Amino acid sequence: MTEMVFYHDSFLNTESSEVKLGRSRDRWKYMLFSSTVLGFTAGSAGLFFSILPWFLPRDPEGISSIGTWLTVAFFPLLILAAHSLDKIRDAEKALRLQYCRRHGLKEKDC
Repeated sequence: MTEMVFYHDSFLNTESSEVKLGRSRDRWKYMLFSSTVLGFTAGSAGLFFSILPWFLPRDPEGISSIGTWLTVAFFPLLILAAHSLDKIRDAEKALRLQYCRRHGLKEKDC
C-alpha cells in the first residue's frame, strides 16, 4: 500500500505565507524597538550637548555641533519608527486575512 504525505504547506501554501508574515512582523518590531531607543537616546544626548555650553565657563570646540547633529539624527530615526509601526500593522492585517481564509470566514467578517 502506498501512502501519500502532504506537508502542512504543500497543499494551499498558507502555513509558509503565515510564517513569512510573522517573521516580517517580528523584524519590523525589532526595527521599531531599535529605532525608537536609538532615536530618543540621540535626541536626549543632542539636547544635553546643545545645552551644556550654556553652563561651561568657556565654549569647548565642537560640543554644540555634536549636539546639533545628534538632535538632527533624532528625526530620521523617529520617521523610521513610524514607518515600522505602519509595516507592523500591515503584516498583522495580512496575518488576520490569512487566518480568516484558512478557517473559511468571509473577509468582511475579519
